[in-house]
Amino acid sequence: MHSRIIQLSKEPLDEYEWIKESDYYESWFVGSIADYVSDIDEGDRERQMKSWLGDFGSRGFKYDEKDMTLTVVDKGKYFMAKYSAFIDAAKKVQAATLEQFSGYDLDHAFYQMREAYEDKFGIYIDGGNETGLITMDEFMRYAKNGDVFYCGGIVDYHF
Repeated sequence: MHSRIIQLSKEPLDEYEWIKESDYYESWFVGSIADYVSDIDEGDRERQMKSWLGDFGSRGFKYDEKDMTLTVVDKGKYFMAKYSAFIDAAKKVQAATLEQFSGYDLDHAFYQMREAYEDKFGIYIDGGNETGLITMDEFMRYAKNGDVFYCGGIVDYHF
């Protein structure tokens, strides 16, 4: 499966500052999350950003392809479905019997809780010195409604 690492910054970035696959060769990311990281075809950056960020509009973001910015509009909207999945899984754990607890019956519920809280195999955000490389979920916990971020580079990763 493939996903993306997207570079976001509070300040506009020059092209020479954009992330590239070589930035991750010696990183914790390759080998623990990703099998490999690869550059996006030159000239395909705008289409890739729109493809990967454009659908977040219904999830609390506004992506402006003209300015190449991402605005956090409604953090709660982003987390709503994840929160519901988390609560549903937590209810299963809370209702567990001793027999379920002493076996493996709860593994799936714990997996669902972890996945709802933080998707380790989804989009990653590279915020440079400000946040480092973090999941989109962690990025959203850090961000505030109204925050505007400038898009830098984008790279593919395989997991």
